[in-house]
Amino acid sequence: MPQAFIIHSPADDAQATVVRNALATEGIDAWVDHVDCEGDRGDWARQAVESRETAGCGIFVLTAQSAAASPCRGEALDMLEDNKAVYVLSFEPVQLENFPESFLVQYIDLTQNRSANWSRLVRWLKSGSDGTATSAAPVDLSSHYITGPFPRWLLHHALVGRGQELQAVQRALADGQRVTSILGLSGVGKTRLAVEVVRNANFRHGVIWHTLRDFTSVQDLAMLVRNHLRLDANASADAVWAELSRRQVLIVLDNGEEVGSQRAAYTNRLNNLDLSGGTRILMTSRQRWPDVRDQKAIDLRVPELGVA
Repeated sequence: MPQAFIIHSPADDAQATVVRNALATEGIDAWVDHVDCEGDRGDWARQAVESRETAGCGIFVLTAQSAAASPCRGEALDMLEDNKAVYVLSFEPVQLENFPESFLVQYIDLTQNRSANWSRLVRWLKSGSDGTATSAAPVDLSSHYITGPFPRWLLHHALVGRGQELQAVQRALADGQRVTSILGLSGVGKTRLAVEVVRNANFRHGVIWHTLRDFTSVQDLAMLVRNHLRLDANASADAVWAELSRRQVLIVLDNGEEVGSQRAAYTNRLNNLDLSGGTRILMTSRQRWPDVRDQKAIDLRVPELGVA
């Protein structure tokens, strides 16, 4: 079991190797795929997942390449979800406002005072401390607290050719739309876009992901909200929704076309939700729900052949 799992972009293999070897000289076992994977390259993904899940902490090699890489962020968020510290080592000037993930609370700037900051990292790793370094701005870990079956594995697939749609969804949420709907054909990438929105979202009280099926009900959603907000297990549905109106939560309703006879009940709750606390709804669906008010629809069209 490695003490640390090194997260990096393939473009930064050389830098990641330097980190691994430098830690080894300090007696710290750090694992990096291109050095430590064994056997057939086709088995590297499995070995990487196993090493990440068993490692004590993560080390994110922060460069312009890794900051923009969805797989890198996905691996870091997976480790955070497992309550493991992720130490971010900045080797070059990167605009931190473009890298807003919550793991910057363990940020170590090696572009300045490199020797002293490196020694601090080594001390933290040897002591098992989560050490807190100075970040560019206060970070609220709860903004990345997700309840529900969030398909985190989709973060390992790059979002290609959807920059304009992503910005449109983010603008709609920021503008205060009650419901922002991502609409499109099956397989066009609606859920992947929603996952990207969640990855970059900054809702103070986190995210609730609810996958709709013909058997799910608005009571199921109320249960997710109750658990997410840590309310009393006996709190009534009305009390749950009233408390939600005082919170800033992003609720994602995925696969809206799959809902069965409960659509009217869902619609009633969505239309009567008080938005003054900052809660917003993001829906993916093949068809728009016509009775939902204050709704902004983002049409996700089939990409051109080259992009696809």
